[in-house]
Amino acid sequence: MVLYHFLKMKWGLAALKDQRLKQAIITELNDPFEHIGVDLSDKNIRKSFITLRTELAKSFGIICMSEKMSNPLLWSHYTDKHKGLCLAFDFSKSPQDLLLPVNYLDQRIPMDKNKLRHFLTKASIPETMEKLLAKFSDWRYEKEVRFYASLTEKDPITGHYYLGFNKMAYLSKVYIGAEAKVSKADMEFAMSAFPNVEVEKVRIGFQNFEIVRQQDKSRWYDKSADYKSYFEVV
Repeated sequence: MVLYHFLKMKWGLAALKDQRLKQAIITELNDPFEHIGVDLSDKNIRKSFITLRTELAKSFGIICMSEKMSNPLLWSHYTDKHKGLCLAFDFSKSPQDLLLPVNYLDQRIPMDKNKLRHFLTKASIPETMEKLLAKFSDWRYEKEVRFYASLTEKDPITGHYYLGFNKMAYLSKVYIGAEAKVSKADMEFAMSAFPNVEVEKVRIGFQNFEIVRQQDKSRWYDKSADYKSYFEVV
């Protein structure tokens, strides 16, 4: 299975150079319904699920992926208006127990006290996350799949948690956004640990509302004299 991770250029180049991705924290994601996609009308159920989500957030981080590279909305929302990168990862030889697709629903999941008791006493972590991982159906365009991994040590400089590529999946390809400006030198420096991974430029489609590969390689990199390297401070 190949999945795609979208990033702004600065963070995409840093991820490639450092061979790691930032782990998202459950309680800091941009959807306030994250991991509480159940019906919380009952006060006790509401309190229990919010507590459960808080506890999960202390232990597990998320790497958000998509099944599609060609959706222009993903490029618009997550790569600074098509100016960033999309990293393709091959998960065929990776642990699958915590690689979970998002469930897209029109209505929140009914939950009674018996089901709640099972979640709190018997459910495994993958089962708990799979059941809780429900989002409003309007998010369906993202075709999101998530990789859950334990949070270890915070980076002392950034204050964030990261997951090394080698603990997740194999980097299989890198796509440069249609409006991206990056030099060949910066790209080669960032990709120095991946000499055999192909880099491709993308463009908007001419017939359909989709992002496609750019065939003209002469247009891939920024060649302007005033280009400022992303790695000048390195």
